[in-house]
Amino acid sequence: MGDIVFLVDVGSTTLEEDHSDQLEFITEVILSPEIRLSKFATQLGALQFADDAKVIFHLNQFKTIEEMRLVLTNNNRGEPSGGASDLVQAIESARTLHGVRQGEQTAKVMILLTRGNNIDSR
Repeated sequence: MGDIVFLVDVGSTTLEEDHSDQLEFITEVILSPEIRLSKFATQLGALQFADDAKVIFHLNQFKTIEEMRLVLTNNNRGEPSGGASDLVQAIESARTLHGVRQGEQTAKVMILLTRGNNIDSR
């Protein structure tokens, strides 16, 4: 059982092909046979970040992998949003993402997909 959140850097150092590769990687992970999506097993969420963080999908938003895959496909416009990559804000946003389960029995994992430098907003 675990909550897995993907943090996708779309800052100015991210190239168009990098962004496509990032979303393709997430798609490959969610299609893995080891991923069993449910509120009692694995929950997946995704954020993209640059100057600020934007939710791609919340942890408990979808009941099927196919719904999640469709959102990723529609999110892949091939263009990063630009701006500085504020990793600190992205991590804080991921920690409070809707659907994060509390308790010791749930593993919480963040997978960072980035290229280049980031800033510390503190």
